[in-house]
Amino acid sequence: MQEEKIYLVGGAVRDSLLGLSVTERDWVVVGGCAQDLINKGFKQVGQTFPVFLHPETNEEYALARVERKDGFGHKGFELNFPASISIEEDLKRRDFTINAMAQDCHGNIIDPWGGKKDLQLKIIRHVSEAFSEDPLRVFRAARFNARFSNLGFSIAPETLKLMQKMLSENEIAYLSGERIWKETEYALRTRSPEVFFEILNKCDALKIVFPGIEKLCPAQVLYSLDTLKKSAQLSSDSRVRFAAFIHQLTKKLEDSEETINRIFSRLKLSNKYKSLVKKVHLLSSKYLELMELEGIHLALLLKELGASQKNNDISLVVLACEAIFHGDTIETEYMTKFEYLMEAETIFSKSTVTIPSRRKLTGENYGRAVFQAKVEQLDFWIKKIKENKT
Repeated sequence: MQEEKIYLVGGAVRDSLLGLSVTERDWVVVGGCAQDLINKGFKQVGQTFPVFLHPETNEEYALARVERKDGFGHKGFELNFPASISIEEDLKRRDFTINAMAQDCHGNIIDPWGGKKDLQLKIIRHVSEAFSEDPLRVFRAARFNARFSNLGFSIAPETLKLMQKMLSENEIAYLSGERIWKETEYALRTRSPEVFFEILNKCDALKIVFPGIEKLCPAQVLYSLDTLKKSAQLSSDSRVRFAAFIHQLTKKLEDSEETINRIFSRLKLSNKYKSLVKKVHLLSSKYLELMELEGIHLALLLKELGASQKNNDISLVVLACEAIFHGDTIETEYMTKFEYLMEAETIFSKSTVTIPSRRKLTGENYGRAVFQAKVEQLDFWIKKIKENKT
């Protein structure tokens, strides 16, 4: 039985070699067993794929393993954790060569699959043909490309070819919306989220993430990717980026609302994403004429956008619309639409009836009076802007 050895693996090794900050460390235990770790105070998480949390650092330690495909989906693998497995064998099951490196306790790099060379070449390359056994790795490749595109990384041609083949297989149907969305959300938070979708587009996989967009012409997809790129320049919030991209991608479809709902359902999106997409859809319909709206119509718009709510996300909605309409509008010299709507939102949320009137009004009458006060304040504000403009 070989001596127990512990290796730092994966992203921590890769990022360290790239000179990037390491925020998360994963470890692999070779020559050990679950009971050994439990005896040392590690806490086991999971059963079929056990991970052990260090009693002090809470970092994840996994037993070296081999796996064999014996079913569909990400659960269709038979996992074995023999104490005799080597670190090289464990690394072979990993996705990309740049993620298939380890570091021992002396700082030596174990690199059996050419990860260091691919880091130098700035290439994302699959380790082995076993890559094709999990179709989620297509999305991981696209996500890594988005993350490292600013460093000049690209996907190896042979890997891209394999990805295209994988997405033509029936196994793709077994990918859950939650797993796809997890990779998508990670990608949306990178510096270049559009790269993620560009890769999926090359693999004809956008329809898997966004069911219902099959009818779009290539030009509309490219225009939508440009909008996503613009949104990333305006905001680091993944919701802004997603909402701008989704709106641009679906707006010319006859069944755009139905398509958006299908996307929501496929990806199992949280309400914070759904809400912003719907609000962006609403504001975009009024965006071009925003500064021409009368007080009553501006008040109704702000009400629908939730301006009275304490933590509304109107600023995010406006940023998404700025990305959507970039190049389509020319801002006035005196105020941008962002400044205009944010000031209008402040007036709307603070306007109310006087204290004497408040005491006399109840129920619906009070609500109508408050709304009318907001309209009047907006009308007064709009009038002042027009006077200053002339």
